[in-house]
Amino acid sequence: MKICFIGKYAPIQGGVSRENFWSAYALAQAGFEVHVVTNAQEVEYQYRTLEDAWFGHPQAHLKATARGKLTIHTSSSSLKHSYIPWANPFVTKLATMATEVITAYGCDLICGYYLEPYGVAAYLASRWTGVPYGLRHAGSDVGRLLLCPDLQTTYIQTILAADYIFTARSTLRRFLHLGIDLDKLYFPARSSLPTTYFHPDAPPLDINALVALVCRSVPETRYRGIYHRFADKPFDPSLPTIGIYGKLGLAKGSFDLLKALKQLHETGFKFNFLALTQGRLQTMFDFAQCIEEYGLTPATWLLPFIPHWSIPNFIRACTAVCFLERDFPIKIHQPGVPGEVFACGTCLILSQEIAEKQFYREKLRSGYNAYIVDARNISYLAATLKTALENPPASREIGMHGYYDISAGTEDFPAFVDNLASSFTIIQQDVVLRRNSMSIAEMQACLARLYVDDSFRMLFDLAPEASLDAYKLTDEEIAALKGIDKKMLQRFAASLKAKRRERLKYVYPLLFHLPGIDINRYFTRFYHLYPAKPHDSTLSRIQEFGSFMEQCLTTDEDTPPYASEIARYERLCHAAAFLPTPEDAFTHINATPATATTPLTLEDRPIIRPGCYAEMFAYDIVKIAHALREQQESGNLQTGQYYFVFQQVEIATHPKIFAVSSATYDLFMLCDGSHTIATLIHKMEKRFGREDLEKELLQMLQHLSSLRMIGVAKHE
Repeated sequence: MKICFIGKYAPIQGGVSRENFWSAYALAQAGFEVHVVTNAQEVEYQYRTLEDAWFGHPQAHLKATARGKLTIHTSSSSLKHSYIPWANPFVTKLATMATEVITAYGCDLICGYYLEPYGVAAYLASRWTGVPYGLRHAGSDVGRLLLCPDLQTTYIQTILAADYIFTARSTLRRFLHLGIDLDKLYFPARSSLPTTYFHPDAPPLDINALVALVCRSVPETRYRGIYHRFADKPFDPSLPTIGIYGKLGLAKGSFDLLKALKQLHETGFKFNFLALTQGRLQTMFDFAQCIEEYGLTPATWLLPFIPHWSIPNFIRACTAVCFLERDFPIKIHQPGVPGEVFACGTCLILSQEIAEKQFYREKLRSGYNAYIVDARNISYLAATLKTALENPPASREIGMHGYYDISAGTEDFPAFVDNLASSFTIIQQDVVLRRNSMSIAEMQACLARLYVDDSFRMLFDLAPEASLDAYKLTDEEIAALKGIDKKMLQRFAASLKAKRRERLKYVYPLLFHLPGIDINRYFTRFYHLYPAKPHDSTLSRIQEFGSFMEQCLTTDEDTPPYASEIARYERLCHAAAFLPTPEDAFTHINATPATATTPLTLEDRPIIRPGCYAEMFAYDIVKIAHALREQQESGNLQTGQYYFVFQQVEIATHPKIFAVSSATYDLFMLCDGSHTIATLIHKMEKRFGREDLEKELLQMLQHLSSLRMIGVAKHE
């Protein structure tokens, strides 16, 4: 396959550039022909890595081992691009380059990573070439740029028109809320660091040689010479070294670290401080000024960004590396620095905020495989720094614990290569199916029906003129439809049907494996009763299938007695996990979930929160589902009344399920936003024939509120 990537690339610094670099590298390893279209050579010096042969380059290894090919196409600056008011026309340049590359090399797929300017350029290139395109987002484009009123319409149209989108669990329902069909959303292959570079035995960077290179390569006018100001002394590798790398800022914890280092320095403790960083001019000036004011100049070396593949050598030159991001305004931001440090077996001092964002957070043990700190607690941070630096062998042991606990079991670059290649292969196949079957035009609607409706296809074979009467078609369109290759049509129809069956099987795995159910017969009946239509909603179709099966299995005596309830159980699990709520709008992406619960009053009108579903079952369906998943006997099946609440989880694709009492269920179902709590209490007391339930019911409602199952309706 030939893929055109449009996005950041080396020498641009940052996580998106890193992801694009290694993804392109991986696909070339897998045998793909990859064309990267980028404006990397035009990046401003504040975010540009050093380029020098001293760092080497993975390209040589790629040429020796890759089964595919990787070609970089980069834009250039030109005085001819000048116009008033001036701006660098990146979207136009990238769209033009991509169109030319796609046409010249016959690319099959386009992928734009980051909305501006790359996603918009991908959209334009796709429109001009007809080649399908997809998008991948980061944190700041959907968490900041997409919220800008001046930009929003363009980005939304770019997203809506995409053939596929790589999403994350934190944004999946947000795209669904925006109107993207579930079938267009894919989780990217979990990235992995190339362990050829990132490993505990990577040679430490020669800091003195790097400092000399910086003095030769970086003009003294840059940042008013701050790199040169801190370079007038030799680096002593025998002293313990604290390091940071990446952009600076208050939210990055950069200045918190300086305050802690100041406290450590004032105790007389000797150490080195390496700051591999660039960024906004004023922030850099402020950072350098604080270093000088705190008396840290003799211990500090400021260094510019270096290529990503040399980062492991920098990490290994440090006794400990700090990553102290806190109060970051973009909530879904998940930086890759912690994983890089773990992969190199170096001691990591990590902020609590970032520790809680990691998928391996349950494995983190402060003082054993990392140090977890509140960066704003300067005294505690200073004490942690001293602990890490005063015993380098012990810190190395902590770093190796981090490597074995976190990195050794997760970093698998060969698997990443295979998974990434598989993802794009599947996407291309899916896009072909969708593009061939979905259109609002009359001819395409007719064609779509031919793909999915067996009866209509038979009528078309026997009496094509009569079957086409329901559509407004020209003579040329009728002739084209009559000329369709019948075998190809049947093959495509079978492929589309199989794809739809696999989607339902994924959502209803227990139902599809229940004994006694002729699932193929039911699926075929559903497929004919609910034929696919242009721009169908996959979510609604999945829910319709669950309701259809629940009704059918209620009267099917050959199936287990709980079969229909399994269909309802899996339908509710999917609804709670995937159906978007108002809180899933992108406008809420940076909202902080409420943790403290306001005390309820008798005048409040409680309402069930979106994403919560309460149901009564005749069997303990959760117990039965668990037994089926574990392939165990369901045990004694006692009928009765079992009540459960299915609750959506913020960034998960599976719900929480709570068993509740009948009284709690009744109370919960009364929370429709139209009754005050005083009224609810009166109704419940009347139902139970008691007059002393106010305290107990108020406590239960408060508990449901703390679990975020109910909220309070706004007063009109």
